[in-house]
Amino acid sequence: MTRYSPHEACERFPTWKKLNDWKLLTLKPTDEEACAHMEADEGLVIQDKTDGMAACIAQGDMLAMVGTGEHAPNGYYTVEALSAAYETENDMQLELLDEDGKPITLPKGSLAVDCIYWNRQLPSWYTRYDEADERGRVTVPSHMILN
Repeated sequence: MTRYSPHEACERFPTWKKLNDWKLLTLKPTDEEACAHMEADEGLVIQDKTDGMAACIAQGDMLAMVGTGEHAPNGYYTVEALSAAYETENDMQLELLDEDGKPITLPKGSLAVDCIYWNRQLPSWYTRYDEADERGRVTVPSHMILN
């Protein structure tokens, strides 16, 4: 893009001189420790975004959460929030499974939302689980909320 041109060719050279000589860089880890730090930082950024989104959830909101299976053919489930987001008071083991097929354990203080599934019947047709049916209830951790 022209705004990243060398300073001599920049249309703003008379004002900024060499201060507008941009360099685009890609940071790469130098060792395993640096790689671990970069991955941890990326995870924190994503968690901050999902926590911010979860803080706006109110009872009755419709949400999309990560999922697979017959009712999630596009990679997400449709759920209805039964509560606002809350911090877990204790470590909590969920019925939801992680990538390795193991139940997700939320540490104390994690953000979660109690929800009820809406099942996809046809491409644009969803039905809500009966509220009394425990099979339709799910506690969703903030990191699984997509929208």
